[in-house]
Amino acid sequence: TPDFWWHLRTAEWIVEHGGLPVADPFSAFGMGKPWVAYSWLFELLIYRLYESWGLMGVLLYTLVGSLAVGVALYVLVRGLLPHFAGAVAVTAAGIVSLVPVLSPRPWLLTILFFFVELHILFSVRRSGNARLLWVLLPIFLLWANVHIQFVYGLGRSEEHTSELQSQFR
Repeated sequence: TPDFWWHLRTAEWIVEHGGLPVADPFSAFGMGKPWVAYSWLFELLIYRLYESWGLMGVLLYTLVGSLAVGVALYVLVRGLLPHFAGAVAVTAAGIVSLVPVLSPRPWLLTILFFFVELHILFSVRRSGNARLLWVLLPIFLLWANVHIQFVYGLGRSEEHTSELQSQFR
């Protein structure tokens, strides 16, 4: 993907300067204008993988991330569907629908964190153990520094969660 290289260059800038940029250092139109490197943690991760293993490191991120997304989706669906075959079928359909976004981008982690969040929310709803919600705190702290789309996870309300869960009963 074209902006993958932008992520690498941003991480390189962070490493070279020992901090996050506060103004756009790259584009002609934004040069010097305020800028937030909201995916800085992803950028450093992918930069270190690229620095260590070249494009194989990027491929490794994509493969491990895609596998983690698939496993997280299966765990989420298996908690909602009692039958193994049905859970596998729904998971397979979900993975097929995700193929276009299984790439070396920060949204791969957003998808993973979102599935984990839903699993935690459903687990709390089933068990009544609200202490599980504390697990979301470190997830959101990490997620907020990996990808701006962590706000999708914040928008998950109890109402939406219960609606989705009732569809699987």
